[in-house]
This record gives sequence, structure tokens and C-alpha cells, in this order.
Amino acid sequence: MRALIVSNCATSAYTETLRQLHPQWDVRGVNINLAQQWFESSEKPEFIAFHDNADFLISIAPEIRRTDAKVIKIPGFFFRGLHPDSFHLSGTPSVLDPGGNLQSRISAVAYLLGKSEEETASYFNEAVFKRAGYLDVYQSEKMRTIKVFADNDIRVDDLFEKWERSGNFLHQYNHPKVHVLVDVFLRAINEAIPHSHPGLTVRDELADSTIWPVYPGIGRNLGIEGNLEWRRSVSFNFERLSVSEFVSRSFAQFRTGPRFEKTSVPGFEIVADNL
Repeated sequence: MRALIVSNCATSAYTETLRQLHPQWDVRGVNINLAQQWFESSEKPEFIAFHDNADFLISIAPEIRRTDAKVIKIPGFFFRGLHPDSFHLSGTPSVLDPGGNLQSRISAVAYLLGKSEEETASYFNEAVFKRAGYLDVYQSEKMRTIKVFADNDIRVDDLFEKWERSGNFLHQYNHPKVHVLVDVFLRAINEAIPHSHPGLTVRDELADSTIWPVYPGIGRNLGIEGNLEWRRSVSFNFERLSVSEFVSRSFAQFRTGPRFEKTSVPGFEIVADNL
């Protein structure tokens, strides 16, 4: 059997899981952006041939090219319930990972308002988090995420309960820990691909990327104490930044990077009004 996995940052975890479930299969994984590039340019005819002749296509966007394979769609995992302050700012590299653009809404809003670095660092407190609504988004985010997967015939409501019992189940809002990705994948393929899964050992590659903190108060109901320490990616030797260091380096990036406006920051007014 030939199986192709096309996804986002989950590609590696999904691919390794299926390889361990069916070691005799030819299982290949490609990031969605690279797959789109190869489809458009035809620079990788062997990839296109494998796609067109695969028995199974497990994809975040199976509609990008016609296929006769058995299709299993797995949507991306984006859950802001534990990290409501983080967002992606196009064109402005993150101080946490050279390949990313993940930023703090509080830092970006304060920078645009002309606040000092010292003032901005002081805004990272539970009172501001509460006023900005950060403590109230968990349940709505949970229900939204459950619905996204349910709309693709993947039930995760019971899995959420399991993940919550483990404490913090995310590295950042779009990077769940590997046990979450394995659970989602097994649930998604459950009926289409028979399998047993004793002793899966899938490496958590996303742990090499940025680890965004769960701010104090936000994870209290899950037993997560919370902290204000950002961990940079493997590219920066996993350096840890305090809130003052994180804000200072973020401001330096904002000053030297492309100009951005308040419309680039989700919920700008809400955060601005509650600093």
C-alpha cells in the first residue's frame, strides 16, 4: 500500500505514526506548502506520480489536486485557549524562531501605542489578562476546535478530556504536543485504515520549535500554574527569555522589521483599551 500525508507542522508526526502502524507500507509525508509548490511547478514529477497513484491520501487540503485515492481529511489544529496573546504577524520574524513570525499581541499593541519596554513588560500580569478577555476564551476555543474536527467526521470531544488531564498539551497555539497529534491521527484513520497501536514511540519534533508560556491564570482550571518564560527554538539553542528580555527583543524586531499597522493585530482595540 502507498500512503501520502500532506499537512502542516503535523506532517512529521502523522507520517511517523502511520509508518509504525504499517511498516510494510510505502508512507511519505510532504508539507502542504511544498506540495502546492510542486504541483504548480511540476519540478518534482516523482512526487506528483506518487500522489496520483497513492492508495490513501491523508491531507489537510485534499482538494488541491484530483486523486483516486481513499481520502482522509484532517484539518489543522489551531487552539488559542491556552495562548490567546500569541498571533502571527506576516513579514515580521519572531525573536523565538528564525523561520516563524509568532508575536505577542500585548507587545505589538503597546509598541504601536508608543509605550516603553518597561511599561510593556509590566502589562504581562493577570489583571491585564483578565481585562483583555484572555481568561475567558478557553471554553469557546474548545467548542470551536471540537466543531472543526466534527465537521470533518473526527470526534475529539472525549480526547480533549484526556488532553486536559495531562496538563498543558500545547507548545504553542498551533503546535500541539505529539500525543495530541497521534490521538487525532488515530481517530481520523480509525475506520478507513485498520490498525493496532501498542507501543508507538513518535518523536515530538515540534518540541524543537518555540515554546510559548501559558500565562498566569489562564491554565488554572487545568492545574497549570503558568509562567512568563518564553523558550526559543533549537536554532537559538533553546534559550529562555524573561518577560523583559522578550519584550526588549520584540521591540527591536518591530523597529527594524517592516512597518505594521493596528489592523495587523487581532483584537487590537480590546487589548489597547485594557492595558
